[in-house]
Amino acid sequence: MSDEILGYLKREQQLSQRLVRHLWRQWREAQPDLGIPMKVMGQNLGQYCLRGGKWHRPTLVRLAVQLMQVKLTPAMMRASVAVELMHRYLLCHDDLIDQDLKRHGGPTLEQVYRQRQVTLYGNRTESTYALGVAMVGGDLLNALTQLAVLESGLKPELAVAFLKGLNQELVETAAGWIMETELKQKPLLRVSLDQVRQTMLLVSAHYSFLWPLRLGQILGGVKEGEWLPALETYGRHIGLAFQITDDLLAIVGEEKTTGKPVGSDLREGKKTLLTQYAYQQANFRQKTYLQQSLNTFINNERLQNIREILTTTGAITYAKHEALKQAQLGIKAIESMSNGDDEAKRKLIWLGKFVAQRHY
Repeated sequence: MSDEILGYLKREQQLSQRLVRHLWRQWREAQPDLGIPMKVMGQNLGQYCLRGGKWHRPTLVRLAVQLMQVKLTPAMMRASVAVELMHRYLLCHDDLIDQDLKRHGGPTLEQVYRQRQVTLYGNRTESTYALGVAMVGGDLLNALTQLAVLESGLKPELAVAFLKGLNQELVETAAGWIMETELKQKPLLRVSLDQVRQTMLLVSAHYSFLWPLRLGQILGGVKEGEWLPALETYGRHIGLAFQITDDLLAIVGEEKTTGKPVGSDLREGKKTLLTQYAYQQANFRQKTYLQQSLNTFINNERLQNIREILTTTGAITYAKHEALKQAQLGIKAIESMSNGDDEAKRKLIWLGKFVAQRHY
């Protein structure tokens, strides 16, 4: 991956982080004194929001505006970070659902409050304290998501349209989340590749690519349902490539690079293209081992055995080829556009290449 692409993504990330910090300061300064626990929560949420991640969603919002050759105003830039705050809000709840204790190389919000419980109260027993407070923290991030739009300076009618889009994004993500959770309860034998693809479309493609691009189009004056066909195609295919790569990294990646424990998807019983393709191609012994490896603790030996099965069944090769194919389809949609800002198109193509080649 070229230094030019990485440099651009880094600059975009830094821009989005500056906008979030500014909003965060505004929010905290405007709050009355609500007590020390709330002050501590604000500090913890600030760290959780700004740590790690790819920060590509606000970039997509801004690129969609630029592609339409509409002037990107400061108000639009401030509103663009709402998609990242929604992402952090959903991650907070995702950590609770999956019982993860690490995110982006640091503790999840629940783990922060588990540690606080021990430090302040000496209570090492399991309780709903940390889970409950972390859930409320996620809800506060949802409030901050709305505030990012309301305080952005957008014209009222544009702010309302943007918020409606955000809410629809949340509804579709919830539908995919529920679908994915249902699939986790089923044995590998009863889950098809098509079901996994449908889940990926809602949980990842719509959420991480399609809706950020749509929200940018809303800022550019596009009415709901009149989306640019090329961006629809790009969002779906690049979003699928993104999730397939994510699932690969969750098993064959390095924790110090991804910031999340390798093998956690297996522990959660998550069904992916990797698990389903491997199961279809596996012999009886391998099928049994794969099924037994879901919803259980994954030590290093078991992880290595699973990696071997995924390799010998061709699942890893299949997933890599599928991610590359999806990325190429998305890039082709942008390359085929006869109008639109050339610089924005070039950057969307960059982002598509990054998705297919990333290691984090």
